Amino acid sequence: MFLQMARSMLINANLSSHFIHLALDYACLIMRVLPCKGLLESNGKPTTTYEVLHKKKPRISRFKVFGCPVVFKRYQPQHDGDTTTTFRQLQRGSRGIFVGFPKSQAGWLIYVSEKIGSSHLIVSSDVSFDQH
Repeated sequence: MFLQMARSMLINANLSSHFIHLALDYACLIMRVLPCKGLLESNGKPTTTYEVLHKKKPRISRFKVFGCPVVFKRYQPQHDGDTTTTFRQLQRGSRGIFVGFPKSQAGWLIYVSEKIGSSHLIVSSDVSFDQH
């Protein structure tokens, strides 16, 4: 079921199979916040596995469309590995693709086409999403 959901997300986003591990992680997070048929509250309503584990309702407002284009703010703009400026008014947004949540910190995980440091993945909390 997770694999089918991940493949559907990749097809919808027109992304290659190189992103399957990120889509699987995101599919697992989605399944945790969806109501389960066999899990019931004391009043008989279906509940989520997240609610059973954490004793509170999940925040679903953070979930966005997988693979949607984003514009994120880079606070240290770089060119060829060197910081170009620290003057905040000259800093611009950069384009990327939303691919999930980072495991160890807050924010959104973004794929960028140019390699920054040792990875193409950036974590940012200052992001504008285009989900349409």
